[in-house]
Amino acid sequence: MGLFNKKVKEEFEATKSFMVNELQYDENRKLIKVKTSKDLIPVSAIETYSLTFGNKTYDKANLGKALVGGAAFGLVGVLLAGTHKEEYISNIKVMIKANGKLYYLPLTIGKVKASAAEGILNRAQDMIVFLDEITN
Repeated sequence: MGLFNKKVKEEFEATKSFMVNELQYDENRKLIKVKTSKDLIPVSAIETYSLTFGNKTYDKANLGKALVGGAAFGLVGVLLAGTHKEEYISNIKVMIKANGKLYYLPLTIGKVKASAAEGILNRAQDMIVFLDEITN
C-alpha cells in the first residue's frame, strides 16, 4: 500500500490536427483536445461552439447559416463582406463549450491586418466545419 498513487495518463492519438495542434482529434476514441487545456473532451459532450473576432461572436446557429449561405465564398467572404470595413481585425478565437466548461482557442492576439486575418479565418472555418461534421 503506497502513500502516493501514480496517475495513469490517458492515451490520445491525434488523427486530425488544425493550426499547429490548436485543435486535435482522436478518431478512434472520439475525443478532441485543445492546446490551451489538458482535458480530453468527448465529442458527445460538445454543447456548442462559436467564432469570435473583433466585437462579433458567431455561434453555432449563425455559423451554420453563414456556411450554407456563403458556400461559394466560404465563411470568410460571408463574415467579412460588409461587416468589417476597418483595416485591422482583432482577437480571432474559437470557443468550444463541453460539459458546461468553456475551452478557448486563441488564433490571434491583438490586431491583424484584414488580409492576414483572411488566412486565419479560412483555417478557423476548417475547424468549424469539422466540429459541425463530428457533432452532427
